[in-house]
Amino acid sequence: MANKVNNILIVADQMLPYTGAFGNCQRMYYLANFLSDKGCNVSVISEKKGKINRNINNLECRFKQYWVENKTFSFQNYSKKLSKTIFNDVGERIAFENYIWSLESRKQLFKIIKEKNIEVLIISGPPFSVFSLVNSVRRNNKNIKIILDYRDPWNLWNNTWGISRKLEYRCITNCDKVICFCDEFKKDMEKFFPDKKNTGKYDVIYNGYQENVWKNLRLEYKENSKMTFAFIGALDFNKINLRNPYTLINAFLEFSPGKDVELIFIGQPEITAKMRAISRKSGGKIKFFKPVTAQESLEKMIEGDILITISYLNPWTDRYALSGKLFDYLRSGRVIWGIGTKGGALRHFIEKNGVGVFCESDEEEIGRLLNHLYDKWNKEKYIGRKNNNKDWSAYSREYQNEKYYQIIKRLVGIG
Repeated sequence: MANKVNNILIVADQMLPYTGAFGNCQRMYYLANFLSDKGCNVSVISEKKGKINRNINNLECRFKQYWVENKTFSFQNYSKKLSKTIFNDVGERIAFENYIWSLESRKQLFKIIKEKNIEVLIISGPPFSVFSLVNSVRRNNKNIKIILDYRDPWNLWNNTWGISRKLEYRCITNCDKVICFCDEFKKDMEKFFPDKKNTGKYDVIYNGYQENVWKNLRLEYKENSKMTFAFIGALDFNKINLRNPYTLINAFLEFSPGKDVELIFIGQPEITAKMRAISRKSGGKIKFFKPVTAQESLEKMIEGDILITISYLNPWTDRYALSGKLFDYLRSGRVIWGIGTKGGALRHFIEKNGVGVFCESDEEEIGRLLNHLYDKWNKEKYIGRKNNNKDWSAYSREYQNEKYYQIIKRLVGIG
């Protein structure tokens, strides 16, 4: 028996360089490279759309890439509403376009499976309409091992019942393994989509941080003349139905006069007139910056005092939300401030690891915590974590991808 998996195919709708944000594809990008380094022949099918992202075009892809372009149709408006009902994806356009893309990709998918004798197929979602590929693949190939890799919840994100939940259960039934992104999500998936055959279908793989990037950075704290609260990552300041930055901003505007503080948002695709107005209103204490390189974002974390992550307004979504940046925050050694719902994964993660503070998205609560943190910082012009010397390697992407690889090996009967 061979001691390694030979041929693996990954379906990920976005992959560099054709992606607007690296965060949309980094989980599968790093996994594909890791598996390739293990000696596997890895192929990735993705959608070719938009322009090449010059900020990440220099990153090495040690896997074979295949591109499938999408088509547009004259009856899109009707189909958008229908596909939203069927697939319950985050938006009508996303649901429809990616369902059409999944149809377009099938010919390429079956060709690669046959020609390369694919042993393991990994389908990454969202978009979740792409998960429907598992059913057509299973009809044509009973032996291939299929993994559904969840980067976000599907129907559990808003506790939806109906066609889409039945479709999700069917996809789960036809696959061999479901990879979840946090423990809370795994627990609920086992509850709502039970593994009736007790095959151990569900496993958890965290997103993790990239240790081979972090190890080249100096983590020494540099004293700031101002206390810096930093949010790193993109936020939508126009639509606040998912995450609301204004609760924090309003509390900060009330708190900040007469204090040596700043609140910075790094990673905004566009600096809008609304953002500039907020900055002026704060007297320049609230600042917005466009996206920076991956390494620069880590350096900005090290320079900050408090690193902020904001979870979702929807209590079902927030129940599972652990942003990819959270693991870099963890590795930075800085204090993490989570804003979300008390029953969510974010609060549990921060408290379990003892790496920061948490409060709900309420102006009064945020205001109290701003004052508390500032008072601590103002005594020594420094605020730190109690467990800075703890080994966080179990949360590294290298550790998590090795765990992923062992799961794959067991699926095909190795080890």
